[in-house]
Amino acid sequence: MILIFILALILIPFIGKLLKISFRIVKSLVINAVAGGILLFVVNLLLANIGKEIPLNLFTAIFVGIFGVPAVIILGIYFLWLI
Repeated sequence: MILIFILALILIPFIGKLLKISFRIVKSLVINAVAGGILLFVVNLLLANIGKEIPLNLFTAIFVGIFGVPAVIILGIYFLWLI
């Protein structure tokens, strides 16, 4: 899953160039995705102490990659209290 995340980070600038998206927006997406991925890792380490975790699958990777830190907060609430 980490390999897919790294591959997505490498492809974001190329996709942005193909779609004629400005560098500022692409840079913001990459920073948001990296921050979200790191936070997801840290949250999973903390949740492991109480026997819970946010599963790392394609849905959570895409969700965190697009929305970043807010997505980790939403997933944390969802998997901690609703499941």
